Amino acid sequence: MSNSEKHFYEFGPFRFDPDEQQLWCDGETVPLTHKACEVLLLLIRNGGHMVERDEFIRAIWPDTFVEESVLTVNISHLRKALEEQNGQKYIETVPRRGYRFVASVREIQIESPASVESVEQALITEEEANVRAEAELPSGRDTAAITSTSTQTKAVEIASEPVVRADTVVAAHPQPERARLSVGTKSFRRVASFVLAALVVAIIGILFGLDKFRRQPAASFGEMKITRLANTDRASDVVISPDGKYMVYVVSDTGRRSVWTRQVATNSSVQIVAPTEVWYGNLTFSRDSQYFYYVQRGNNQPENSLYQMPILGGTAKKIIDAVHSPITLSPDGERFAFVRNYPAEKESALMLANVDGTGEQKLAARKRPSFFFFPAWSPDGKVIACSAGNTDGSRPYSTVVEVQVSGGAERPIASQRWIDVEQVAWLSDGSGLIMTAIDEGQGPAQIWHLSYPSGEARRITNDVNNYGGISITADSQNLVSVQFELHTNLWMVPDGEISQAKQITTDRHEVYRFLAWTPDGKILYPSSVSGHRDIWIMEADGTGQKQLTENAHENIHPAASPDGRYIVLSSNRHGKFNIWRINIDGSDPKQLTGSTGELQPRCSPDGRWVVYTSDPSFSGQRSLWKVSIDGGAPVQVTEKISDWPVVSPDGKLIACRYKPAPDAPWKIALIPFAGGEPVKVFDVTPNSHVHWTPDGRAVAYIVTRDGVSNIWSQPVDGEKPIQLTDFKAEQIFGADWSPDGNLILSRGLMTRDIVSISDFR
Repeated sequence: MSNSEKHFYEFGPFRFDPDEQQLWCDGETVPLTHKACEVLLLLIRNGGHMVERDEFIRAIWPDTFVEESVLTVNISHLRKALEEQNGQKYIETVPRRGYRFVASVREIQIESPASVESVEQALITEEEANVRAEAELPSGRDTAAITSTSTQTKAVEIASEPVVRADTVVAAHPQPERARLSVGTKSFRRVASFVLAALVVAIIGILFGLDKFRRQPAASFGEMKITRLANTDRASDVVISPDGKYMVYVVSDTGRRSVWTRQVATNSSVQIVAPTEVWYGNLTFSRDSQYFYYVQRGNNQPENSLYQMPILGGTAKKIIDAVHSPITLSPDGERFAFVRNYPAEKESALMLANVDGTGEQKLAARKRPSFFFFPAWSPDGKVIACSAGNTDGSRPYSTVVEVQVSGGAERPIASQRWIDVEQVAWLSDGSGLIMTAIDEGQGPAQIWHLSYPSGEARRITNDVNNYGGISITADSQNLVSVQFELHTNLWMVPDGEISQAKQITTDRHEVYRFLAWTPDGKILYPSSVSGHRDIWIMEADGTGQKQLTENAHENIHPAASPDGRYIVLSSNRHGKFNIWRINIDGSDPKQLTGSTGELQPRCSPDGRWVVYTSDPSFSGQRSLWKVSIDGGAPVQVTEKISDWPVVSPDGKLIACRYKPAPDAPWKIALIPFAGGEPVKVFDVTPNSHVHWTPDGRAVAYIVTRDGVSNIWSQPVDGEKPIQLTDFKAEQIFGADWSPDGNLILSRGLMTRDIVSISDFR
């Protein structure tokens, strides 16, 4: 290709320059990271064909070990950049395999004659644009950045009668007509003066941009690296020292917890607290990296107490009682802040204390249903950022606020609200915070960046894993978190005969939960492969997977009506979880309920009713309700704490998990379908949902002991429970019986790994 030729791809309103790695939409620049541009180019060049995940990794990160979540983040940012412009779908997810570019693409080459006249006209057009920008600029605003941006935009649009040399149609698409610019003859002196003026403006713009860059955190997370640390697959909490040399973490194993110190440089670990049934958590390092703090309860110690210990182990020193969050130290290390809850007063308080535990002071307080959660002291010492929320039944949410250390005044930092915001940590320059939060519905907790003081929020991770806790080094170059990853596969058990159990899926990217049979022997399940949890359907042998819902936020807990016409589900497509009904092919969605926190629907055998769980405040005070399959006024079945309702085959009883008192363990209860008090309560403890056996003589449930799950059944006549399966490994995360007696199981492992993330800013 000659120097005067440009090579572009055009699709819809977009034009992409692969050489300059620049994307425009209707002439306006669309910001993309370098890696996102490479992902886009690979997709375009394979237009209409699926590109496997491994192919992306090999092509774009050939010499770097990266997790697949890095690809997921870039795909997510690319989708957002494209689809926010006009709402059209450009990138299709091929479940568990890869991605496909589905838009029509046109590949063109344009010849742009380089002449004195064309350069001169470009400079004149630039100057006129800059003059207009400055004339329209409100007083007090710096013109350099706008001038620089205007220069870049106009430079893209200038061409002297573009000539299409070759037109290779990848997939034909009509192109917008572009205006031609007339060119006049000007003197060389005027050209030179404009060149000099443009150089001065460019230099000013560059200097302004560099200064702005120094003061602001980088906006791209596409280059980040996620590394799993070896031999940490049972970690439940982790913190990294400010100097980055050590990590302290808690290991949970068969109900017992131990504490370990790990030297980062050598990856060697030593146990500093032996396994015990005591709970350890809420770790924090001292500012000098010599000690760590932790909260402990257990061994006849019901209250959370704060302790200090040297990083290599030794005698623990008790500091203070009633600590209900990690502590956060002031920049000088002389004081710390923490959250203390006062149940009797129905109050959540942000507290201050001296580093030795003396001098307690209540800085700020919230009254229930409002709470403080996790505090973080700012690098300048002036404010304490804190995750906070409201569990009110009408609008439960979490967000991030700041509390002034002097005076205790509270102000929101983030305008966005989340379902849950967990731990927060400041970047060292005070330009923002890193936090873990759940964005939509009951989706996984991801790592976020929150700019300060603007409050603009952006995801750092975007995958199917949950992240628990955040800890950052003093230079903000590295962070650690615990990544919870669930690996599941489906097992078919014909006629309930465990000896005949057969694994029917082998997909390590999918997480199977909340399973349900259709009357004709297909399997319903939610999946996150599209970026949100949608309802899918497959054949009983695991083939023929088909997506039924799309672009409808989070969709979970599917169940088929007995006649096979409908699927009922829980969806937050209108901002809160309600019960919905769709046709068996996914069409004609209909909202059945209108409160909030409505989950776990199941149909009655006659197909007229849907029973479900209502937990409006997401506080655990859940109860059972029912509503007509056609909608209408819901009817409460019981006011007692209960969930996971399922109607008996004869339609007379509802089996469910049940708590006779708020602090009591879960049991199984049988409640009349018409409502009222339980007719039977069984003294067994299910770990999750319950099911009727096909003959209606027993209620089946999952019991997990020492990390291994099995199916048990409780006969309704009161006989002793019977163990139905005898698995020696893995957990069961979902199960359902078909009407003809086949059992489908989701079995797998929940792994907990410490991950180190660098280049995340």
